[in-house]
Amino acid sequence: INIVMTFMFIYILALLTYFIYMVMTCFDEQSKRKWRPSVSVGMLPLILLVVARGVCGTDTANYMDIISKINLTGNFKDIELGFLYIVKFLLFVLNDPLLICILIAIITTVVLLVASTYDDRALFVFIVCIVPFFYLDMTMNGLRYGLAFAFAMYSLSKFYQNNLLISVVLAIVSVLCHVSGLIVFLILTLLSDNKFELVKWIKLTSICSLVVLAQINMSNPTYDISSKYNLYQNYYSPSWYSSLVPLVISCLLLYVFYGSKKNNDEQSLILRKYQVILLISFTLLTFVVAKISYAGLRLQMIVLFTIFLMMQFRPSFSGFLDKDMKKRLFVIGCIGLTVFIKNIFVTQGQGLSPFAPYLINPYFMQLWTLT
Repeated sequence: INIVMTFMFIYILALLTYFIYMVMTCFDEQSKRKWRPSVSVGMLPLILLVVARGVCGTDTANYMDIISKINLTGNFKDIELGFLYIVKFLLFVLNDPLLICILIAIITTVVLLVASTYDDRALFVFIVCIVPFFYLDMTMNGLRYGLAFAFAMYSLSKFYQNNLLISVVLAIVSVLCHVSGLIVFLILTLLSDNKFELVKWIKLTSICSLVVLAQINMSNPTYDISSKYNLYQNYYSPSWYSSLVPLVISCLLLYVFYGSKKNNDEQSLILRKYQVILLISFTLLTFVVAKISYAGLRLQMIVLFTIFLMMQFRPSFSGFLDKDMKKRLFVIGCIGLTVFIKNIFVTQGQGLSPFAPYLINPYFMQLWTLT
């Protein structure tokens, strides 16, 4: 009963409050100009959920162990250098592994918020699509991939502002936090709209690839990609439901976009035929891999996140957010919230630090007592 009550009053309340903010964002045209200043307020229930948490969030216990070992030895095998040095820096500030996990989640949150204020389109997709599917997982589960995705989003915003230098720097930070950032950039390279954009993407991905290779081949490496492969081999493949959700969502998005025009311009497709074919191929291939290895589920989420990034920043998507499109994306965002609630409920109590029951950070409780 306590587990169910905790689950209901904390997760459901936070997600329900955010759902109301999604509705306001999607259907209140007068609030459009207020999206940017209000997004941090609208996300406040979820941000508090992340900041106030104790040892819960699936991989929190594992990250606390990693941080403790870095504190003791100054190193940890198979951790990307960017994440390693972020942890080392934070260890100068405090030495509590749980608080460092929370600080990393705060960094991810700030980067996401800054990157999403590129324009109203980027912010709308962030609020309605990206947060429901990814935010809590990026900040309470996969901290490394969360950082990588956040910096990849920031890099893409600068890329389409024609600030290639800053975009490359942010992309390097992304791949130094987690190698999944490189896959995002490689997919975007293959989906380039024209030769000029392709050349810029090749420059960016070439530099990022060299950075990843340097991590793998440096002397006394802390990061060994082969061991990551072996680690995923030891995981069970995800359930059919887990791998089916990103497949269905990705296909729904591609169905919605294929043949759609921006600003009712019959000559201007949002996605070209070859781009749709490539994305369908990536989506189906990663689904097949997910039937064999847990790594396939990660790859599915990378493809889905990349589609969301294209919706945020790619020039060909400019003007695609009419009323009907907003409603379709709102439905997709609701699916994301529902799937997250279902995953919490089904897996509650499993593992060292499951999402449910939700545990309060003891330091947060002390602050509450002092007030």
